[in-house]
Amino acid sequence: MYNYQLHKQVNDSLKKNKIAVAGKDNLFYTRITANASSIQDLYMQLYEHHAKGAETFNVLLQTIINAYKRRPHVLKERDESKEISDH
Repeated sequence: MYNYQLHKQVNDSLKKNKIAVAGKDNLFYTRITANASSIQDLYMQLYEHHAKGAETFNVLLQTIINAYKRRPHVLKERDESKEISDH
């Protein structure tokens, strides 16, 4: 289900981290956007009653973005080739 607030939160985080959503990072953008609701749902199952649960969801988003940014280029290329061969 589409969640405007979540989509905006993800887009703001990507923009802040200079992720090229229309360029070289489009596959990552597509994947994180497509899975953001599921990620948030699973996160909230664990932390919705925690005093800072909603607040620290941004930390999780940043961790995902940082992991992507540190991912070696050769592995990003492999990800892209898997996407193409899966279709």
